[in-house]
Amino acid sequence: MLNALYRISNGRLLSLTSLAIDSPPQGTAVKSFTADYDGREWDTQTLTFKERITRRDLRKIDFLRLFTRAERISMRQVAKTNENIEDFLDLLAAKESINMLRSDTKDAINYMASVGVLTAARRKEILDG
Repeated sequence: MLNALYRISNGRLLSLTSLAIDSPPQGTAVKSFTADYDGREWDTQTLTFKERITRRDLRKIDFLRLFTRAERISMRQVAKTNENIEDFLDLLAAKESINMLRSDTKDAINYMASVGVLTAARRKEILDG
């Protein structure tokens, strides 16, 4: 049994122990867990441990579906005169899956926003998945 001591006001984890915490300090609370927390991170919203995301792979079709039809068409049009987007589409065609946490994926999406293929709001939506 693990006991998580957290701040009530913001859910911030203060301590994690296998020892009983009978009288937590004022402004704190204790939540007990039976599951192993290794490889998980504390979520201040749900006051639980969630799987730590270390890799976020999407199948190619799911990645492409993050974009609207108009955005996909725009990418292909711009790629005819823009070597950077052409290169990204070539790499995309060669991959089975796309890791959304890789810097080259993020760079490509940011670049598409910088040249007007995506709006800043859509860039954020796509990066957030």
